[in-house]
Amino acid sequence: MKILEMTASFGCLDHAVLRLEDGVNLLCLPNEKGKTTWSAFLLAMFYGVDSGERAGKGRLPVKEQYRPWSGAPMEGTLLLEDRGKRLVLQRTSERGKPMGTFRAYDPDTGLDVPGLTGENCGETLLGVERAVFRRSAFLSGQELAVTQDQALARRLGNLASSGAEADSYPAAEARLKAWKNRCRYHKTGLLPEAEARLRQTVETLNAVEDLRRQRLAAVQDLADLNAGAAALEQRDRAQWQARRTEARDALAQANQQAETQAARAAALPETETLLNLAAKLDLAEAPAAPSEAVCPPALQGLDAAAILPKAQRDVQAYDRLTAMTARGSGGWLLTALILLALGAAGLLWQKWAAGAVLLVLALASLGGWLLLRRRNRRVGENLDRAMDLLRQYEAGTRDEILLKAMARRDALQAETRRQRQDWETALCIEEAAAFAPEATDLPSAKAAVQAALAVRRQAQEAQRAAEQAQAQWQTLSGPEPPGNPALRELRLWCASLEAQAAALGQQEQALGGWEKLDARRQALEAEIEQWKQREAALALAQEALAAAERQMAQVYAPRLTGLAGECFRRLTQGRYDGLILMEDFRLLAREAETGLTRPLASLSRGTQDQAWLSLRLAMTRLLLPEDAPLILDDVFGTFDEARTRTALKLLKEEGRQILVFTCRELPLPDLM
Repeated sequence: MKILEMTASFGCLDHAVLRLEDGVNLLCLPNEKGKTTWSAFLLAMFYGVDSGERAGKGRLPVKEQYRPWSGAPMEGTLLLEDRGKRLVLQRTSERGKPMGTFRAYDPDTGLDVPGLTGENCGETLLGVERAVFRRSAFLSGQELAVTQDQALARRLGNLASSGAEADSYPAAEARLKAWKNRCRYHKTGLLPEAEARLRQTVETLNAVEDLRRQRLAAVQDLADLNAGAAALEQRDRAQWQARRTEARDALAQANQQAETQAARAAALPETETLLNLAAKLDLAEAPAAPSEAVCPPALQGLDAAAILPKAQRDVQAYDRLTAMTARGSGGWLLTALILLALGAAGLLWQKWAAGAVLLVLALASLGGWLLLRRRNRRVGENLDRAMDLLRQYEAGTRDEILLKAMARRDALQAETRRQRQDWETALCIEEAAAFAPEATDLPSAKAAVQAALAVRRQAQEAQRAAEQAQAQWQTLSGPEPPGNPALRELRLWCASLEAQAAALGQQEQALGGWEKLDARRQALEAEIEQWKQREAALALAQEALAAAERQMAQVYAPRLTGLAGECFRRLTQGRYDGLILMEDFRLLAREAETGLTRPLASLSRGTQDQAWLSLRLAMTRLLLPEDAPLILDDVFGTFDEARTRTALKLLKEEGRQILVFTCRELPLPDLM
């Protein structure tokens, strides 16, 4: 198989195209230009992307690590040449599954390649599972070391034991293990099942014997108890008859008492009515004598609501009548006389103008005196009316008018309340007198109501007593006395024992008796012995098979280590001439000069990488088809120039297509 062209939208690759040739392809790309991305893309095209992969410590899943930077879907194509025919592998992303849609078709006809799917593509074209390809032909400078993997270990084990890739020791060992697990695997298997059946059979035998003893003991106990049951039942019946007679007499007496009390209470009001009447009587008071408050003449015949407004109007009228005060008029009269005398003198002296003026002034003063005198007379009349108002209210001052009015109003209101209270008290007394003629006043009415309530309570208590007596009689009115609890419990226990004994008899009959159970026990013991012998034989077979596998591995294991050792010898220019691969995938290097083996961890980093590269090339030759490609991603970072040259020679001798990704120019153009 040969890869001709790759087109990828994968990580930093945006529809990037890479064309390849047969043999060794040196692809020198600077950092962050897609070397590792192209390698991961090629693996994804053959084996797909695990959409269920989760992030690990310091590691992202492929679907996250190589998500296209451009935001386009993860997709790509491979143009291959396989057995002389060209085909195209195409993977695209749909419905959230990266590279989940696969198609393989002939580029010339466009027809799909039959039988080639996204699941079997890598194993069909490359001949191995994904894990084997990654640990053999997929070489990275960071992951040159070979780690354990079930698929890889199975492939190597098959080659080491038989030289072929068909199942041999692993399959035989798996079958022996399955047979042994069928005998016993922890607590499951045919042997534990037979042992469980044996234990169950023995337990059943023990249970049958124990239940049989219990049944016989229960029958004996039941016979003993039945003897005393008759006496106990007779005593219970006599006691029940006595209680029944007593309950019947108590019921008759209670009914008679209830009828008597009901007859007494029939003529009385209901309890709620009596309670309301008692509450009213508690609030009522004895009638008081009417008040004899003196009523002023001004308020005679007025009700309480009209008294205060009239008093307020009279106070306002009093204020108006007393608002004006009398003034002195003697000065005006004296002035008028003086002016009149002066005016007459002026006329006598023939001072006509002055005399006329003085006479006019004298007449004006005389007019003012007349007006002031008239005003003072009106003031006196108003004061007389104001005093008359005070006399009508029998008050000495203005403020006493309102005080007298409020006193009269309060007296009328108190009288009204007293009359209403007397009326309500009279009604309550009349209501009490309706069922108690002796209720003629407030104390006797209260006493009558309390007596009626007492009669009502006695009637209710008598009725409750009659109901209790009726209930007691009903519990004892059956044709048969109630069973004794102790005897009933004993009979239930005996019935339970009888049921257990019957069930035991049925179970014993179903099992076939002691003979059948014992025969079953013996058969199970023989079966268990056979399974134990088979289990021991399978264990011996496993040990023998493991010993044979180790012996065969010692014969055929050098196929892998021989090829790896030859590559390692050439890479190290003969300093080391062999490699030894341990069962846990540890490598030991053998020095050519001394023949000593040294752990790989004790060598330099470059020598370690060369040892792992040698093992990888040997595994590729043994596990992969001859035309399967190899991918190397920066594997020469720790190699010196001489060993790099030797490594490239080895790669060219592989005779297959090899992709060598590197970030530095390799100084060996003449080899390519």
